[in-house]
Amino acid sequence: MSDAELAVARLRADPFLFFREVLGIGVVTPDQTRVVESVVANRRTAAPSGHGVGKTMIAAAILLWFLFTRFGAKVITTAPTWFQVETLLWREVARLYAGALAPLGGKLTTTQIDLGAEWFAVGLSTDEPTRFQGIHAPSVLVIFDEATGVEPGIWDSSEGVAVSPDDRFLALGNPTDPTSRFREVCESGAWNV
Repeated sequence: MSDAELAVARLRADPFLFFREVLGIGVVTPDQTRVVESVVANRRTAAPSGHGVGKTMIAAAILLWFLFTRFGAKVITTAPTWFQVETLLWREVARLYAGALAPLGGKLTTTQIDLGAEWFAVGLSTDEPTRFQGIHAPSVLVIFDEATGVEPGIWDSSEGVAVSPDDRFLALGNPTDPTSRFREVCESGAWNV
């Protein structure tokens, strides 16, 4: 294994090392730490919490860690509206990407990082569940930001994307709607909360 491959393997094994040494994130709160540790250890993580606690920042850091430490990975993000996709999670992704301690590579646009034909992260907002189908890769991460407002059909289609044991699903938000799928998964026992 080359030195570069060893370095990537170390960063993949320790997201906090990636946060510190690559993204320059000095402080991760205990609640953010629990979210990161859950994503590492569990296929499905739900992170219900209040406003202004750093959910979006840690989701952006997880996105970058997952994408840049897995060759050929695909990261799919969504939120209930295009405005939320573009101005919440992806604005934070752009901030961390631009502030990285070393150039991360690839091409960053408003809602996408392209590292190659089959290696990317993308933000989507749609009410058509079929747009989430057919996305497969050696490693897939699906992130639902403001998950309470994501329609049930999108949840169902996304389950078909993250199917391998190494794939991950992260849903974050405020579980304010008792009829939402997010509230349901938080209480289901099938997700690590």
